[in-house]
Amino acid sequence: MAGVIPGVLLVALFSAYVITLLQVPANLTQTILSLGMPHVVVIGIMVLFYLMLGMFLDGGSITVLTVPVIAPILPALGIDTVEFGVSLMMLIETALLTPPVGLNLFTVKGIVDEPLGFIITSVLPFVLILLAGVILVFLFPETALWLPSRMHG
Repeated sequence: MAGVIPGVLLVALFSAYVITLLQVPANLTQTILSLGMPHVVVIGIMVLFYLMLGMFLDGGSITVLTVPVIAPILPALGIDTVEFGVSLMMLIETALLTPPVGLNLFTVKGIVDEPLGFIITSVLPFVLILLAGVILVFLFPETALWLPSRMHG
């Protein structure tokens, strides 16, 4: 079991490399921009995409697989990479609370003697709070960018 996670990460890194070689990010950016969809719709689709991925993959794999594809799209949508990174981490944390994989759900199940259904309904408020946080970061990017803007290098 200990060798599974490094194996998944290795496959994810190789997949990201191949995706970059095939110029998928550049082609995807051009396609999305040519569709003329409002930026809010594209962001909404990205959020749903990450939530669906989070139901089946762990956070590290999601990050390694998708960031090379999504990152080139961000400037075209006017999204700061730090803002996106904060949102991505919140989405991954949300995904860790959603079934069927929901690693945190099974961690809690291993600690407490409660039915899994009870645990799932108990974390629903936290899922909603995290999703509200993602929406707030996209609506008010300065919430994610305030501290980095105060750092002087």
